[in-house]
Amino acid sequence: MNHAGIYEQFEEVEYFVVGCIVALPCVLIPWLWPHKPGHALPLSQQYWVKANVWVWIFSYVGNYFWTHYFYNLLGASYTFKAWRVNNVPVAMFLMTIGYFNFYFSGINVVLRMMWTAQWYKSLAVGKLLVSAAAVAALAVFTAFCETFTISGFPYYAFENRAYAYSIGSALYGIYFIVGFPMHFRVDEKPGKPWSVWDAAKDAFAASMIVFCLLDLWRLAIGGYGHVDKFCM
Repeated sequence: MNHAGIYEQFEEVEYFVVGCIVALPCVLIPWLWPHKPGHALPLSQQYWVKANVWVWIFSYVGNYFWTHYFYNLLGASYTFKAWRVNNVPVAMFLMTIGYFNFYFSGINVVLRMMWTAQWYKSLAVGKLLVSAAAVAALAVFTAFCETFTISGFPYYAFENRAYAYSIGSALYGIYFIVGFPMHFRVDEKPGKPWSVWDAAKDAFAASMIVFCLLDLWRLAIGGYGHVDKFCM
């Protein structure tokens, strides 16, 4: 198969630059063109700062630790030239910031539309079940879309792509099953703004919940080829 593309000539520096191009707009755009209702607030009190702190922490933990679940349970591997931290390309730490900010921002809108809709408010019972089902569906759909859309990039490989698209999407979806409703809570209550520290604590809490669920998956379900060895 011919995988010709500009990335074929990329070295460590080029991949790092691409990562920066994806990550930096999440900071530069709201900083240089602030949202008017909150632009007069001190920087640490502005929503975008707290939302970014949340996503940066969640992204860091996800890359540094959880990537190894993909390596060991799904047979995944990054084979492109890259500077690495804990055997994870530095570029992926940066790329994830852009990806996750996009996902969480979009899903916040979807969840708010659902939770403020008249049909949802009119439910006498089952609101929790409807919310859980919606979050789970959005989480797995997001995970599948990312896995599928990057399938043409030959340097992120799986031992079995069909397994990665199906079972792997459910595994990856755990990130978002936990992350979507928790990230939604940032500054959500009127008159009760979060601090940067509140956002950081919540991100670490969400990360630990995901960590526990991923390891429970490892112990209860295992991975492709019945992997029973795990290391970081």
